[in-house]
Amino acid sequence: MKKKRKIKHWKLAALTALTVLIFSANQEIFAQTVAYWRFEDGTSGVENTTYLDYSGYGNTMTSNGSTGTNDIPFAVVPQTTHTNTLAAGFVAIDAHNGDYLSTSGSEYIDTLNFVNGWTIEAIVKFHSLSNNIPTGRPGIVCKEGELGVHRYPYFNLQLVPPAGADPAYIRVVTARDGGATRIFSAAAGSRTPIVTGKWYAIAVNYNRNLEGTDRAANLFIKEESDTEYEFEATSSGPWSGIDLNGDLPWTIGRGFRDNGGKGYVNGIIDEVRISDVPLTSTYFLASVTTGPEPPVFFGISNSPLEPTDTDMVKISTRVTTVNSTITNVTYEYSVNGGGYMGPFQMTATANFSEYAANIISQTVDSIVSFRITAVNSAGESTTTGDFVYSVYEDIPWESVVATSDSIAGGWNISGMAVAPDGLAGFAYQSAANNKAYYIEESALGIMKPAVEITTNSQGFNSGIVFGTNGNPRITLSYDAAVNPGGLTYVQRTNGAWTSPMRIVTNNYDEYRSVIAIGPNQIPSVLWYKNDGDAGKLVDITAVDSFSSTEIFSPPFPINVASKSTDECRRPFGMIFGTDSQRRIALSGRSEAEELWFGIEDSIGSEVFDWEQISASNVYAEQMGFALDANDKAYIACRDEGTTPSTAVLFENSSGAWVKHILGPMGHWGHCAVAVNPDNGSVWVAHNAVI
Repeated sequence: MKKKRKIKHWKLAALTALTVLIFSANQEIFAQTVAYWRFEDGTSGVENTTYLDYSGYGNTMTSNGSTGTNDIPFAVVPQTTHTNTLAAGFVAIDAHNGDYLSTSGSEYIDTLNFVNGWTIEAIVKFHSLSNNIPTGRPGIVCKEGELGVHRYPYFNLQLVPPAGADPAYIRVVTARDGGATRIFSAAAGSRTPIVTGKWYAIAVNYNRNLEGTDRAANLFIKEESDTEYEFEATSSGPWSGIDLNGDLPWTIGRGFRDNGGKGYVNGIIDEVRISDVPLTSTYFLASVTTGPEPPVFFGISNSPLEPTDTDMVKISTRVTTVNSTITNVTYEYSVNGGGYMGPFQMTATANFSEYAANIISQTVDSIVSFRITAVNSAGESTTTGDFVYSVYEDIPWESVVATSDSIAGGWNISGMAVAPDGLAGFAYQSAANNKAYYIEESALGIMKPAVEITTNSQGFNSGIVFGTNGNPRITLSYDAAVNPGGLTYVQRTNGAWTSPMRIVTNNYDEYRSVIAIGPNQIPSVLWYKNDGDAGKLVDITAVDSFSSTEIFSPPFPINVASKSTDECRRPFGMIFGTDSQRRIALSGRSEAEELWFGIEDSIGSEVFDWEQISASNVYAEQMGFALDANDKAYIACRDEGTTPSTAVLFENSSGAWVKHILGPMGHWGHCAVAVNPDNGSVWVAHNAVI
C-alpha cells in the first residue's frame, strides 16, 4: 500500500518540494510559456505601476518610469493571433540612469531552473542607439547577476552602439555552468545593422539536451521587411550548460553589470516572452503563419501532485492555436489500466488560455492516467500523451519526540534510517552519560525504550542503515575512552548488540563518516583518513572483521598538518546504485569549497571516476545525498556565494548537472534529500532562519 508517511521525528525549519516531471512528448507541442509580458494592461502616455504576466505564473513587472504607448509593431501578434494595442516606452538618460521594468527577485521566473533549455523573445524599436556616452550598451532583456572577473549578469540581450563605420548590432551575454560567461554576436560584416525608428523581433534559444558543439545558444532577428526570422549568430558550444539560476530579478529596458543597472534603452519594447524549451523559429512570436495551426498545449499539470484517497484532483492546461480559435477542450481518464472514460468537458478559467477540470477521488494504490484533446475552429485537433499519477493513503502529520536525551549542538548529527517494515530507528549520543544509544519505533510514532549500545563516549556523529533482515548497522564516532579516538561499528544480530569494533582511528574529536549497505548486505563505511589528503573506505566483512582501502582522488577535504579541526567537519555522502557500484558526493578540500561526485568504475573496485560539480562556495555541516530509480544523483548543501546563504540542490536527472536555488539557510547548513521512486518527486529538508 502506498502511504504518505508524514511523521516528523525532529523539526527542521524549512521543507521544500521539487518535482522532476519528464515528458516524452514533442517539446514544442508541450512547450511552456513561463513568463509573457504584453503591456496590454497599461495606458498610452501614462506610467503604469505594474505590468501583468500573461503566462499565468504571476511574474509581475514593476515599472521604474516606463510609460505605455500605442506605437506598436503589429495590431495582431502573428504567432498567437492575439490583439495588440499597447507597448512599453523607455527613456534613457545615460548608461546608469533611465526607465526600466523589473521583477522582484522572488517571482516564479526569478527562481526557475531551465532543465531542457529556454527561449527568450522581445520586439524592440530604438529612438537612439546609445546612452549619450560611448560605452553605453542598452539592455533589452536581462537576468541580473554578477559573475566572473568581468561581473557580467546571467543573461543580457543588448544593443552595441555604432562605432566609427561599424553600425549598431545585437549581441548576447550568457552565463555558463560554473559562473563563466560567454558573449556572442555575428561576425563583423555579417551583422544585421540596427537603425532607429525600425522594429526588430529578436529571439535567443538554447537546447540543453544536445551534445557537443550542438549545445549552444542561437540568436535570431526578424526585421520589419523580413517574412521570417533570420539566423544571426551562435555561441559556439560545447558547453555543459547555460545557467539562468539565481533568485535575482529579470529586467526589461535595462542591462546589468558591476553589481548595478547599466545600459538603458531609449525606445519601445513589446511582447517579451520566456519559454522553458528551445523553440524553433516557426514558433517565435513574430513568425507569420498563412493558415490555421493545430492546438498547442503547455503547462499540463495535476494538483495535488501526490493525491490521497480523499483528494479530488484538478487537471489543467494552457492551449493556444494560430489563425483560429479554440472551440472545445475535453479530457479522458482511466484507472489501473482500464478503459478510458469520457470525454468530459474542461472549462476555461480566468487565467490566460487555461482550461481545467476535476477528476474524482480514487481508492488507495490507484494509478490514474489522463489525456486531453483540444479542437480549433478549423476542425483541427491535438491530443496529448498520457499523464499519470498515483493515489496514496492519507496519513496526517504528527510530531513525535524520539528522545529528549540527545546532546545538543550544531555539530552533533544523530543517525536515522527506516527499516524494511517502515519503522524508523535512531542512533545518538546521550546527554545524560555521553554513551551511544539506539531507539526505534514499535509502531508509527510510538517509541520503544532506548537501548545503550556502547559503554563509553560515542555517537557524536552517528550513521545507521538497515539490512533486508531488519537489523540495524551503526557507525559511531568520537570514542574518547581510547586515545586518540576514532570510529567504531556495531550491529544488532538475533536481538543482541555486538561489541563495538574499532575500524578507524583519528586524532580529532569531530569527524564525519557515512555508512551504506550493498546488495550483498555488507556495510560499507567512508571516513576521513587522519594523516593526509585521503579518505578511507571500509567494508565490514563480518561482525568482528573488516577490510579497508584509501581514496586519494580527488583530495579529501583535510590535511591535518595544516588544517584546523573545523576542516574535519566537511561533509560527504555514499550510496550504492542499482548496479551495485558506489556513488560518493564530496565537499572538496580547497578554501574555495568545491563539490565533487564520484562513481565506482566497477563493482567492489574501490576506484572512483570523479567529476567536479561546482568550483566554489558550496558547503554544509550535513549534506543531503540521494539517488533516484535511474541512479541519477541529488545533492543538497549550502551555497555561500549568495547573501544570505541559500540551500541548493544539484541534480543530474537530465544528464547534465543542474543547480536549484531553494531558499535562505540558517547558520548551520543541515540538509537532507529523499526521492519518491513512484513518481520521481524530490524532497529537500534544510534548516533556515524564520
